[in-house]
Amino acid sequence: MVANEIENRFVDIDPIYELKEWLFGRIGDEDDVVVDQIQEEFASEWEKIEANASHPYEGSDLWKENQHHLSNGTKTMKEKEARFTSESKITTDGIRKCRYGGTVDSNGLPFGEGQILFDNKDSFVGRFNHSILDREGKMLRAEESCLYTEGTWKNGLMEGEMTIHTHGGGFVEGYFHNGVPHGFQREFGINEKLLLGKKSLVFFGRFYRGIRRGFCWKGLFGGGFLVGNVDEETGEFSGPDLAYIYPDFKRVLRGSFKDGVLVSGRMCELNGCDVNKGIHMPTFSHFYGQEYTFDNPTIKMIGLNPLIRDPYEEDNVFVKESLLPQGGEGLFAKKDIQERSVFCLYNGIRIKTSTSASSKLPHSDYRIRLNADIDLDIPHDFITLDKYCATVGHKINHSFTPNSEWTLFEHPRFGIIRGIRAQRKINQSEEILINYHMNLCDSPEWYRVLWIQHQRKKNNSSDAAIARIMDRYYENTGKKIPLPENEELIVPDPVGVQNIDELDDEDLKEIEGSEEAEAKSVTDVKKLFHVKSNSKKDEDRFEEIHDFNNI
Repeated sequence: MVANEIENRFVDIDPIYELKEWLFGRIGDEDDVVVDQIQEEFASEWEKIEANASHPYEGSDLWKENQHHLSNGTKTMKEKEARFTSESKITTDGIRKCRYGGTVDSNGLPFGEGQILFDNKDSFVGRFNHSILDREGKMLRAEESCLYTEGTWKNGLMEGEMTIHTHGGGFVEGYFHNGVPHGFQREFGINEKLLLGKKSLVFFGRFYRGIRRGFCWKGLFGGGFLVGNVDEETGEFSGPDLAYIYPDFKRVLRGSFKDGVLVSGRMCELNGCDVNKGIHMPTFSHFYGQEYTFDNPTIKMIGLNPLIRDPYEEDNVFVKESLLPQGGEGLFAKKDIQERSVFCLYNGIRIKTSTSASSKLPHSDYRIRLNADIDLDIPHDFITLDKYCATVGHKINHSFTPNSEWTLFEHPRFGIIRGIRAQRKINQSEEILINYHMNLCDSPEWYRVLWIQHQRKKNNSSDAAIARIMDRYYENTGKKIPLPENEELIVPDPVGVQNIDELDDEDLKEIEGSEEAEAKSVTDVKKLFHVKSNSKKDEDRFEEIHDFNNI
């Protein structure tokens, strides 16, 4: 047997490969019909298990409300359903008042193509089956977080396979019964095609009468997953044995979680998977190492354990003297890092910068945008590794020809932070560089010196071409780029945020950023990728604006 055949044979029986192929190759492929297949094959078995449980789950509040509706309102309405005439087409879908427009049958009931308009401007377009309650088509939402819902309504309630399209290109695909999720379901988040090449898998699991049940997968920003048996009553990711799988699908932080937040856990490794009635469930090695808890960073405290390294990041990077002129300390690859992988983390204190009180904070070289309202920053007393090294992303240096880029990262210990992702393969011992994307008009002089040097050396721009770029910048932003006094590179020592303790309690309360942006909320997800429009005297060190290099 040749070597390649041996390798292929090993791959065929590698349980981790099998797990990843199932999760990314099937569940994570939005075009795969795997949810339909699992529902068809295993839904009836799970129904029997739920029905025969020692304490059967009664259902969510919405399930109970819908049951009452089916027994009373819908039954009464079907007995007295309006027959439409050309003069009167106002009715109800069993739940809300609406106006119908479309064809009717010989009895004056909706049949065939038609549409409904509700008082709140929601609308439905599709086909009707001898009733306003029984229809198939699209429900367009005017005010809710979804764009439209597509599927079948029976007795005025969602029934069977449904697709709910959300803002940003995301969607929920799964099965409903009597108006609530009931059966297998998967959800894709905002369209991150510019970031990851495909939509992000947010959830896969099973629902029963409106809540998640059993073993579920929750996809997080940055490529990690929170997995385990959800709480039997609430359906939340709460319990004594859940696991966060790091993006490398090797390291795992396993332990107790409450509503998706780490309570306490220890490290282990992913070593295989089991399959139970359609759901692949990872298996893990024995625990090792110390205990970890949620660090709960606030405006005054960067974390409970500032000197305990994140083991995943520690595997990937190390800090030493930078190879750049006047670069100070820099970040280097401990091993080969593959393109598009997230390998380093940037944590910090939370500052609500969309407040007037935030303008009282002094300038910091470590401030980085988290979302439209919150920045991360490193207190000046914690910029050295002997004071803070839980994450070391703040040691990364700037370049206009970077090998990495910013992304978002959901971490069980730090919450939502920034991650650093490889733009290309980064070789072992190579220095890791990123574009700070500073606002040129408010950037420090050393940054503008490097920018001019970059235009000349890398883009072969003449002084006249650089002047045109600056003019275009002014036309687009209304701000002028001040020319440096000379082109000698002088990089001062960086400073972190200082004098927080000198702010009064009212100001501290206003800029406290402990409430992180929730990725599960569509509104907040949009914020995570939205750039603030308000300007500040001292612009953040990192700002997600368009670079004008190629103008």
